[in-house]
Amino acid sequence: MVAWGGDGSALDEAIEGLYLAFEAYPLRLWTEPCTHCHTAEDERAVHRHPLRELRPEDLSGFAADSLMTWGEVVDLKHFLPRLFEILATQGFPYPDTETIVGALDRGAWSTWPASEQAGVARYLMAWWRAHLTTYPALHRTDSLLSALAIATEDMGPYLDEWLAAEGFSPTLHFADFVEDNAVHSTVSEPLTNPWLRHRPEQERQVREWLLHVADAFLPRLEAAFLDAEDDPILEMLAHAIDVAAATAR
Repeated sequence: MVAWGGDGSALDEAIEGLYLAFEAYPLRLWTEPCTHCHTAEDERAVHRHPLRELRPEDLSGFAADSLMTWGEVVDLKHFLPRLFEILATQGFPYPDTETIVGALDRGAWSTWPASEQAGVARYLMAWWRAHLTTYPALHRTDSLLSALAIATEDMGPYLDEWLAAEGFSPTLHFADFVEDNAVHSTVSEPLTNPWLRHRPEQERQVREWLLHVADAFLPRLEAAFLDAEDDPILEMLAHAIDVAAATAR
């Protein structure tokens, strides 16, 4: 499969910005995991290495349960730079992306100090841009977009970025998203990701955007189809062309 890729330097800078924004939060000796849900070994895992060297397997328990059955906001803030670095550069086998990013909503991040909010917002946009400019990407577009919908009130800036992004990668992500959210030539209503059921306004925003920009993406999808060689990509693009054509009528 041909990979289309972009420049990750902005994402690297945004990740470093998270470490700076949250450097004032030390690791507590006991981060308060629920002792009915977690073991002492789970607690030891998050102390096993310096923050920047923690591995996905060290943090997966905390990532799955943070601010539910494990930890306080200060613990989330301590681990957040490394959690989000792994999320954007390696991924977690467990838990899912939406659960990890959902900690922002659980922690009411819109009430945090301005510098911390700015660091998180910069990271989220840089992560989205890096995703759009790389195909295939680490995460499915459906999952990443749903994670952003959980964390943010207004999806407009992310959707505007997608429409404005140039090259084949954003178009392939559009086709990929259509593949996940359309049956035959009809966009699902509501969209299929179950996480969006808890974010109806964001779901509506994304769905209406999808319908509105179908005509703009149609020629881009057709150009990508002529350029693609892999059968799975060609099938995905053909389906997206059918959906976009039907929607644009």
